[in-house]
Amino acid sequence: MFFFNYDFKQNLLKLYLIFYYIIKMDVNIVNQTKKGTSGSTKVPLNHNDKIKDIISFIRSKLKISIETNRIGLYFTNNKGKKIYLTNKDKTLSSYNFDESNDIIVKDFGTQVDWRFVYIVEYFGPLIIFPLFFFFNLTSSNLTQKFALLMGLVHFGKRIYESICVHKFSRETMPIKNLYINIVYYWLLFGVSCGYGLFNDGYKESSHLGALRYLIAVLFFYFEFKNYNCHMIQKIAKEESNGEYKILPNKEGFQYVSCANYFWEFLSWLMFSLFTNSINFYVFTFVGLYVMIKWALEKHSNFKSLFGDRYPKERKAIIPFVI
Repeated sequence: MFFFNYDFKQNLLKLYLIFYYIIKMDVNIVNQTKKGTSGSTKVPLNHNDKIKDIISFIRSKLKISIETNRIGLYFTNNKGKKIYLTNKDKTLSSYNFDESNDIIVKDFGTQVDWRFVYIVEYFGPLIIFPLFFFFNLTSSNLTQKFALLMGLVHFGKRIYESICVHKFSRETMPIKNLYINIVYYWLLFGVSCGYGLFNDGYKESSHLGALRYLIAVLFFYFEFKNYNCHMIQKIAKEESNGEYKILPNKEGFQYVSCANYFWEFLSWLMFSLFTNSINFYVFTFVGLYVMIKWALEKHSNFKSLFGDRYPKERKAIIPFVI
């Protein structure tokens, strides 16, 4: 019995060493945390290493002095596409990494928390937009009153979702994104749309007649659909431990990869049609341009992630079109 146990332990050890050396690899690390390339180094990594552990190891190995949360990793796969290792709790193998690929280390600049950015960017218009209603008008018409409610509902919902619903794949984002988002939401919506709508010179449009109030109802319907999409994404991430392993197939996801963007665009389109203000149209279509860009990137990632399981007829953001 003693020898059997001894041999059994020895065999287990051999199997472990074989398995270890199969998944262990020497990876070329290119340090670009400064301008230009600061040289490359071969480092031993494991397929099952988590990204956060790899960052800490590389930071120590290459003696990188910047803060850990500023360091970003990516590699270019065999199809020439850059794959960013953004989820720090995922393993290297989950990104389909091949040891023939170089890992590029970059300084992503000062970082801020994603949830903080969302709350700040939505809190601005929630305050600024009503200020014009209460302090820039001597009297208000029905369109202006409805529009105030629509704006408060949208940004109130977004703040609630940012606090209670959203599950973020990345912990932080570059601080410059905060400034860009503030310009878009605070200035383009809060100031531009607020001033353009809530002034005594604004006249209610009659180009759609009573249909305008159906459009207002549709705005709230599309907001509800957008919220449902966010809840589906939340549940999917919780059930798959923060990774995309589940394919949603309702609330518009059966037609597009980013159904939440589709419903959000329709909400803002209804808002624009209801007010018939050029400021709202500009805000809506600038937002659509950005969402199309994001949706195409996510659509491409989903197709790479799910492969043949991903429905070929599914579009990125607008059913049957894009």
